[in-house]
Amino acid sequence: MDTRSSTPSGRTVFDDDSTGLVFRFSFGPDGARIADGPDTVWTWKSYSLTDARARRTLELSATLPDAARASVLSGSVACHIDFDEGWVYGETPDIRHEHYSETREVGYFRFAYDNTTLISGRRHPLRSVEAI
Repeated sequence: MDTRSSTPSGRTVFDDDSTGLVFRFSFGPDGARIADGPDTVWTWKSYSLTDARARRTLELSATLPDAARASVLSGSVACHIDFDEGWVYGETPDIRHEHYSETREVGYFRFAYDNTTLISGRRHPLRSVEAI
C-alpha cells in the first residue's frame, strides 16, 4: 500500500518506509520543485545504499538497465560517467568532502538518470549534495 503525501515544498513523505527511500522530489516544467502530481516533469529519488530495503528496491527495479543498476549498487570507488539504454549513470567522488567520522573515507555520489527520473545513492553523507 502506497501511503505517501506531499509537503508544500514538493517533498514526498513516505509513511511506509518499505523501499528505503531517503527522499523524493518532483520538478515541474520550469525546473522548480513542486508537489507530486500531473505537472511533474521529472523526479529525483535518493536512497541510502547501506539500507537493505533500498538495495532491494533498486535490485528489483524494472526501469533501471542492468549496467546502470550495477553502477548505482557498486561498492567500487571509480570515477566514471556512462550512457546506455537511454540512461546516463556513474559515480563521482564528493570533492567537497569533510570527515564526519573516524573512517576518513571519501564518499561517492552514485546516480542514474533518464529524461524523467534521477536515482541517486550514497553510503556516506555527501557535502556536495547537502549544498544543493
